[in-house]
Amino acid sequence: MRKKLFILYSILFINMPHRPFVKPSIGPFRKASVRPSDMPPSVDREGLHWIMNPDLPPLTQVSANSILKPIGRIEHIRDEIAKQIEQKASIDPRMIIQDRLGRHHRQTAIIAMLIVDELVRRRIIHRDDLDYIAESALVHDTGKTREDIFDIVTSPRKPSADEWEIIKEHPTEGILRLNNINVAMEELTGEPLFQGMEKILGNVRYHHERLNGKGYEAKSPFSISITCQILAVADTISAMTQNRDYGGRHLAKVILAELDRCSGNPKFNRSMVSLLGAGAMEKEAEYHLNPIVVSAVEGIASGLKDDGKFFHYANAVN
Repeated sequence: MRKKLFILYSILFINMPHRPFVKPSIGPFRKASVRPSDMPPSVDREGLHWIMNPDLPPLTQVSANSILKPIGRIEHIRDEIAKQIEQKASIDPRMIIQDRLGRHHRQTAIIAMLIVDELVRRRIIHRDDLDYIAESALVHDTGKTREDIFDIVTSPRKPSADEWEIIKEHPTEGILRLNNINVAMEELTGEPLFQGMEKILGNVRYHHERLNGKGYEAKSPFSISITCQILAVADTISAMTQNRDYGGRHLAKVILAELDRCSGNPKFNRSMVSLLGAGAMEKEAEYHLNPIVVSAVEGIASGLKDDGKFFHYANAVN
């Protein structure tokens, strides 16, 4: 009997696609392994507090490097090269990681990689299933640097219907701007802005597509990559943490309620409407976020003693 079981196990093992074994964590998160000494030499170690904050669930080494390496590459484009790129591409490549837009890009990248770590830990996805998600997160809203779009998104008032149509142009505008930067970089340095630019541009184009088919381009939900689905959730969280006056714990409840509503989670009920404001129940049927990705966010939050820490931290990235 044992021999038969051994033979059966051997056949199954041999025919399984080989993927590296992911060691389960002890508790909700793997032990933090990111230290200043581990960082690429091109990255300013003085400014690493936004990725090494003790209130943040520890990123794996892979996730941390995925964020820091592309940031280091953009930050350390020499001034003379940056000026020549700006002349050719009509945009300074360093704008995408600076100021308010850069803060949102870094937030989205960190949140996306935390979600990836959680989904990998649960063995729902493998890292090989993702296409340049950190790089995509770090440049996904580059199209908002176009002057008319930037003026609308930085205005304190709510955009009009016509202005929303202009805002919806930012994914395609981002492709044009990033492609121009990439072409200029290759001409001047012989290297692209990032490896895998074709896939990164695809992620930028489709990061506002939704599982209910009501995204900017109304792309079929069956053709939206898991990378774009994770970006959609991370982008939503980052957007909700900006310009909020209330504290971390309440912010966590608001965000989790909104994510539950948008993913069709049965936990969402009328008791949550007060958190989200009038009209929340009217939108209840517009499910468009991946519920499995949302459950990973809830797992991250519940893994902390104070579930508001994760969202409060995301709001404090600078």
